[in-house]
Amino acid sequence: MKPVPCMQPNLKVLFLTRYGSDGASSRYRTLQFLPWLRNHGVDCTVQSFFGQGYVSKRFGGTPGFLAMLPAAYWRRIRRMVSRGAFDLISVEKEVFPYLPGGIESGIFLKNARYTVDYDDAVYHRYDQHHNRFIRTMLADKISSVMAGAKAVTAGSRYILDYARRYNPNSFLVPTVIDLSLYPDTEPPMIAAHPFLIGWIGSQATVQYLKSVEDALEEFCSTRNARVLVIGGNPIPLRVPSVEWVPWSRENEVKWLSAIHVGIMPLKRNPWSMGKCAFKLIQYMACWKPVVASPVGENNRVVSHGLNGYLADTKEEWIEALNDLYRDSGRCREMGRAGRRMVEERYHLDAVAPLVLDILYSASGSRDRS
Repeated sequence: MKPVPCMQPNLKVLFLTRYGSDGASSRYRTLQFLPWLRNHGVDCTVQSFFGQGYVSKRFGGTPGFLAMLPAAYWRRIRRMVSRGAFDLISVEKEVFPYLPGGIESGIFLKNARYTVDYDDAVYHRYDQHHNRFIRTMLADKISSVMAGAKAVTAGSRYILDYARRYNPNSFLVPTVIDLSLYPDTEPPMIAAHPFLIGWIGSQATVQYLKSVEDALEEFCSTRNARVLVIGGNPIPLRVPSVEWVPWSRENEVKWLSAIHVGIMPLKRNPWSMGKCAFKLIQYMACWKPVVASPVGENNRVVSHGLNGYLADTKEEWIEALNDLYRDSGRCREMGRAGRRMVEERYHLDAVAPLVLDILYSASGSRDRS
């Protein structure tokens, strides 16, 4: 991120995030933008719904996460009751999970100018819930929150298409990386090392690896290859030579720089359609080719045969991995193409000006002097 002179704040925004810095969605959709926004005249106040530590308990199989919910709701209620004089409220997903939209929009957001941001198709959490009561009560919650917003930002075109049904002032804002944290030159690969297939994610998404388990098992059984899983707790996989390493901010780029190819398998369902292809952007930022399921935003990030491959069937996955395994030159060529695309479109300095424009416009102020 390029340093810029700090401007005098002239726009006060309350950012209501879902998580603290331990939650990837909040970290990349909101928190990483704050230094840039502050340097461009935005007075940023942040209040996360879930406290630090909730993510590891909720998705790491640790008991006790439910006990954290009453305090989370109480903190958010207190914040909304005494929210102060802000020009704008920027909401990540919703103010209160599982609270009806009429209460959220009609009470807590009443008379407030607000924007709302989505990097997942969270409306499907309600309209496709297995509990009939929740479907009945909350199916239209997200659409009502969208309808009352001054602007909606969406991380994928699938979410954007949904948002535009309820709010014409909806914008595509991809999930991006801070390019300054990634290598500015192509990392060297050691030829003697096994061909390393990388996946990065959390406990909430690690199950997607099961959808390509057969392909990975066959490929790694017949090649000098192994799989590196970054983040998420280990799950049973019939794949030889799987290495599981915990995610950390300090080691994330180091591990991604060590792989030969990054993968993003997805199931073909409505929830996956809303995914923002962020894993692919991380791999490409580290100069790596990718193989991904042809689902949702993956189809737009991957230029098949240029910066990676789209693979649907087991045979297509094996063919794509074999092609990269056999041709190290093609690996490097695709990695460079992916990196060029990230440098053009998918980094903080490219997207932050759009975010700033949306905030100023939604606040009703165009004055940045």
